[in-house]
Amino acid sequence: MKRDMELIRKILLTIEETDDYPIYNLDIEGYRPSVVEYHCSILFDAGLVYDYINICGLGDDDECEFGISRLTWEGHEFLETAKDDSRWKKAMEVVKEKGGNITLDILKQLLIQLMKTTFLG
Repeated sequence: MKRDMELIRKILLTIEETDDYPIYNLDIEGYRPSVVEYHCSILFDAGLVYDYINICGLGDDDECEFGISRLTWEGHEFLETAKDDSRWKKAMEVVKEKGGNITLDILKQLLIQLMKTTFLG
């Protein structure tokens, strides 16, 4: 499965807006539960979320249950760079222009650079 940076951003925004943790069976419109679950698991792997619980069946979306906890400090830091819609769109335009693939670390650096331009000129 390919990593989807748009979905990652949506998941992080949803977690940030939630006051009740953990979040079970996170539903993101337009995405299958197994795709959301996979992205939640790799957010945990990347250290952007504190906890991840998987109680999924074997590839059956109807049996998929998972939980995800709060953002980590690093998750909040990344989301601060990615939260602004216009900055995010500009970063995604640059990614598309340069070939369409980017690592999370490079994306964060790009977003930080765009943020610096906004705040520091």
